[in-house]
Amino acid sequence: ANPGYSDSMEEPRAPLLETPYVGEAGYSEEYEEMPGGGEHLDLGTEYTEQEQPLKQLYIPFDLTEASELFPPATQPADMEPLSQALLQRSEQLTPSPEDQAAVNALLAKVTSTLEALSVRQEKLDGMAIEEIRSVGAHKKGTLLAGSTMAEMAIILKDWPTCEAVEQLAKILKERLSAKETQTECSVNVVQSNVTVSDGVTEVVVMTACFPQSVQQNQSDDTPQPENRVLVADIDKALTAIRHTRWFDENVTHTGVKILARLLKDLSQRTPQLGCLTDWHCELLAYFCVLSHSTAQPLSVAVAFKRFLQLMSTGFFLPDSVCIDDPCEAGEVKIHQNLTYEQMEEVTWSCQILFRLLTYGAYKEILGLEPGHQLDLNSSIEYGGIKIAPPQRVFPPTPDPIQ
Repeated sequence: ANPGYSDSMEEPRAPLLETPYVGEAGYSEEYEEMPGGGEHLDLGTEYTEQEQPLKQLYIPFDLTEASELFPPATQPADMEPLSQALLQRSEQLTPSPEDQAAVNALLAKVTSTLEALSVRQEKLDGMAIEEIRSVGAHKKGTLLAGSTMAEMAIILKDWPTCEAVEQLAKILKERLSAKETQTECSVNVVQSNVTVSDGVTEVVVMTACFPQSVQQNQSDDTPQPENRVLVADIDKALTAIRHTRWFDENVTHTGVKILARLLKDLSQRTPQLGCLTDWHCELLAYFCVLSHSTAQPLSVAVAFKRFLQLMSTGFFLPDSVCIDDPCEAGEVKIHQNLTYEQMEEVTWSCQILFRLLTYGAYKEILGLEPGHQLDLNSSIEYGGIKIAPPQRVFPPTPDPIQ
């Protein structure tokens, strides 16, 4: 292994959900026998812990898996125009070679400085650097055009303190300034992260420790320093490491990365999809391209259509089997941290977008029509057809400033 690196980080602990078999009855045989009769909770009834009924999770309808049971009534639409539009948008979303070279140059300088600290066993507030990891969208290859930021995470032997972060920032500023560079780098501490910028690109260095160190310090009765890095910041860095490792080990198909970029862009341009994180988009891209019964990966066009179909049928609603997070212990659904309102907004907006896609408005969906912004809250006319938004279960949250 290279200096500063090791394979001691915990491996991903849960496999990505394989698509269950959906029989003619529309439900999986895996869930056929459910204790408690598969009843849903009655919100108006108070239950004791022993009487709490078990909820039966449903499997949203996936036409890709049920295509033999539901053959098309008419000749299938030609997917070539959609494929060309998706590839055109993907090229627009891919960072330019100049931007990638600029990010790689600054990232290499920061990495070499951190590796030198690790090899020489120089300590930060008494703690040596155990591991150095590149994380985030730049490492995964899903960075969007216009973004010139790379992320890293360093693992210290013990729970990092604010003094350790400040000391790291000071060392990086001194060492980077000493090197022969055409531009001067600014180094700042932002929420327990060290940010290095040359005015064009930026590298964010997150600081963490091994999970065992946090558990040991929390269970120890001895007084602990109050200036430690917050647990939430440590967990964010460790989560980024797990996500990046899983992505590197499992995603080799180019179509997954292309679709991940497209979904990230769609979530940024559509306010109702703003609750989807990069991790949501990356796992959904993986699922739509690779997780199905056929042996070959789906094309980007078919996978993009499948994404809108799945989300329209309630893939992100509360009782959906959805996808288990492969980087979390147990059956943790990737959408379980969303509110009911956010789950409905995702489903509601994808229903409209899928209807637009069915009528051929893929350029409007992908943002290939300059100056044309879709307003999903209003009726949309396309090709002489008026598409009205469906009624919401949860009305939009009113503006708090009134």
